[in-house]
Amino acid sequence: MFSDSERVIGAMLAAIGKHLEIKTGVDFDQIEKALVSRYDWSLYFTHGELLTDDYELPEDVQETCQILGVWRDLRSSYSALSGVDQMSICEKFGVSDFPEFEGFDANNDAHYGIASHLLSIDRYAELADKTLNSHDITTLPRYRRMLAVYGEARASKGFSNLSANELIEILGAGS
Repeated sequence: MFSDSERVIGAMLAAIGKHLEIKTGVDFDQIEKALVSRYDWSLYFTHGELLTDDYELPEDVQETCQILGVWRDLRSSYSALSGVDQMSICEKFGVSDFPEFEGFDANNDAHYGIASHLLSIDRYAELADKTLNSHDITTLPRYRRMLAVYGEARASKGFSNLSANELIEILGAGS
């Protein structure tokens, strides 16, 4: 999105704005993080009003957001279930509580850096206490299988919570 010289100038201006404590609607810290990390796309989340209407997130960012969104929805749907339904899911997967998001492989998967950066700009706050490095190259393929099943379930479900059976089916795709 930005040339190297634009990135340097923008990061310097953001650092100056932070240092001088200039009060505007612009978050200088987040702009600096985006430019220095080379995750320019994150400005879409923090300062979308500054971008053109035709801006499109990179595919790996879109997929990371979809995966994190699925886990958010799975957790929310699980919380809305009865205790009996929650126990049936836990028993099915041999866990004492709802299966948690395992993260991405930091050594082999760009999604790890993307997810880490999303958390640093206060997106997906519910994952802030989770370890994002799965140390496992199989997590992304499993999440992709879950996305496919989730998409089918969500298409027929609309905005209502997923059922215990749907959760079992989606989680099972990732097993």
